[in-house]
Amino acid sequence: MTLIRTRWYGRAISYALLAAMLLGVAPCTLSSAHAGAKNRTVLLFAVADESSSGLPELQKIATDALQMSIDDLKGLECTDFSPTSPLVRRALAEGRVLATQLQTGPTSVPDAVELGYALNVETVVIASIQSYRSTQQPRSVEVIISGQAYDVAANYNEEVGEASSKPAVAQAFGVVGTSRKLPGYRGSDRPLAREAIGEAAYRVARVLSGATISDVAKPTPTPKKKHKNRKILTYVLAIAAIAWLVSESGGDDDAGPSADALPPVPQPLEPEGTDTIRVRWEAPSGTSFEVLRYQIQRRVDDGDWSFFGAGNASADVDRAARSFADFDVATGHSYAYRIRVFYTNSKFSQWAYFQGIAL
Repeated sequence: MTLIRTRWYGRAISYALLAAMLLGVAPCTLSSAHAGAKNRTVLLFAVADESSSGLPELQKIATDALQMSIDDLKGLECTDFSPTSPLVRRALAEGRVLATQLQTGPTSVPDAVELGYALNVETVVIASIQSYRSTQQPRSVEVIISGQAYDVAANYNEEVGEASSKPAVAQAFGVVGTSRKLPGYRGSDRPLAREAIGEAAYRVARVLSGATISDVAKPTPTPKKKHKNRKILTYVLAIAAIAWLVSESGGDDDAGPSADALPPVPQPLEPEGTDTIRVRWEAPSGTSFEVLRYQIQRRVDDGDWSFFGAGNASADVDRAARSFADFDVATGHSYAYRIRVFYTNSKFSQWAYFQGIAL
């Protein structure tokens, strides 16, 4: 019996080592396989707040959450219709979109389809917050986001140069998002609203990727019981996978910055006209650690530090980058920035601060 157990554990360890080796090459293989796949491009217009929430920032929270959720799904690539979108900025410069259209947004569904055609996207999405409900005991927030997606090619007549007067809906959605239930919580609704909207946004993105409303509303299924030996082997493989992910992620570590993780070197901020600030930095020098990515935050006037850019792009800046443009600036305000670096060994630096600038 001892010999049988020894052989079984030997096989389990071999399987774990094999899994670790396969995981090591899997990202490269998957990247190569997906490199040639073409994503469906989605244009998201600002989410309208038709609820009685009383939170003025709810519209922006929902728009950002929807864009990130759609962008995170395989096969979809999303941009919002805003001045910070590189796609929109290029269309403005080339005259395909007018500044007045950017200010007002689409005035009708056909207008939205025509803007989608001008920006050369495949799908346009129009959404709104239909309901906002905050309960007190226990404290929680529930939101309902509804809307429609329209295929541009199917609803735009190139011969006459205009969209159909009655565009056909490709996908319609109405989903619920709920925050955690926090008994005794007395703080602001804002963090709970973000949670609820984040869940609803994820479900909308699932619908746009082909899932049905009933599918996205289903609770997570309870796993079936497995054979004892298979269960042990699963745990071994899971531990191997987690170890690999931790070693590769360099993600946000709650343990705090490391003293030996040197920060980037900020360079003077450079305004470009009246609507852009260019943030520049030098890579950390004198360290043997390998850079994984950078994070940049900004503070407007005396507000809070936060990430910025389309889909909060400043939270994940490529390690090869040495500058990052902030397009969402305006005259009459002051801007401060800070930057930190994450290394491939999971360590990250203290924030390094830029000298502030006023426009």
